Amino acid sequence: MRFFTLPNVRFFAGGEEIRAPGALLPGVRDRDLPGYLQRLAARLPNDLARVEIEQPLMADAAAWDEVRGFLAGLCDRVGCPLSPIVASLVLGRFDRHHAHANESVLLVPLQGEIRVRFEDAVVPARFGNAISLACRPGRMLYWPAGCRVRERCAEGGLALRLVIPHDPAAPLEEVRKLFATMRQAEIHPRDETPYLPFPPRKRANGAVAVPAVLARMHRALAQAEAVEQAEQALRVQWASRVSACALEPVPGFVACDALQPRDRVRMADGARIVMMPMGAGVAVWAVNGYAFAVQDTPASELLRRRLTEGGVHTVAELCGSGVSGSDEDAALALLHRLCGARALRRTGARESAGRSRTPPASVPGSARG
Repeated sequence: MRFFTLPNVRFFAGGEEIRAPGALLPGVRDRDLPGYLQRLAARLPNDLARVEIEQPLMADAAAWDEVRGFLAGLCDRVGCPLSPIVASLVLGRFDRHHAHANESVLLVPLQGEIRVRFEDAVVPARFGNAISLACRPGRMLYWPAGCRVRERCAEGGLALRLVIPHDPAAPLEEVRKLFATMRQAEIHPRDETPYLPFPPRKRANGAVAVPAVLARMHRALAQAEAVEQAEQALRVQWASRVSACALEPVPGFVACDALQPRDRVRMADGARIVMMPMGAGVAVWAVNGYAFAVQDTPASELLRRRLTEGGVHTVAELCGSGVSGSDEDAALALLHRLCGARALRRTGARESAGRSRTPPASVPGSARG
């Protein structure tokens, strides 16, 4: 268990968090979930015990792709969330109460049955003060922000929870963090933790003096170029978020073998190239949560269209879309990046060309919902 890192693993027994659970965690000897649950019940027969894993999908690219594909339908229908979706797994026997003031929740049971009891004003009057629903694998429960719920899994199971933030202050907080990150070198030139004087220093007239670090921050954030850079950074961040359907953080970039002219490739299922023009002949391509700058030329746009329209292509065909050797080199570099972002798949020679179900994507100006 590594603290302050992701994925974050936590273990609870009898309502208390156990900081050093040791062998109570799943291990290599546990061949399946029922076996682990039986072992856990034997060790803790009188306690409800569970494992919670925050952001497990970043460690499993295949699982991340599956969940991102699941969320793509939601984003297509109501828009991409402005803040990242928080994914977690809960494993074991549990009885938990939650109050979700600024979060809506998608609960997806993977094994076992989970009973959810809804209380408060969201319950129609004809149901009384509360309503209970049972959810099993193959089904899903959703509840909007503002609910008080009780989740119970008495026999043990495994569930995926997707929490969609709705905090009105979240966009402002993201901009604040982005500004601070971009100007970090100016605000803290020696990369040191700022300690402010206490009691605060006073000027000759008795007024409290502004600490130097805050004055530097004010000057850095007030510069016109800082605003322009922040706008560009926000555009890149938004393109990345749309391409990931807000499922962040994303799995790591993968190392790919060099592409050969005869290699046959196609877009991975569910992957979308989200394109955002940045001006001055440059565009941003984002896919699976990764963004990179691309020369905005007719050749790059033709390459994007050929990929997003679907079908199987040879590398030579795709790189030959340009009109010059530099275009071909740029196309090959783009294909390598798409491979590293798991958006491009090598395929066997027998696979026939076809149409993809994934439409070309562009960045929406705003998201609904």
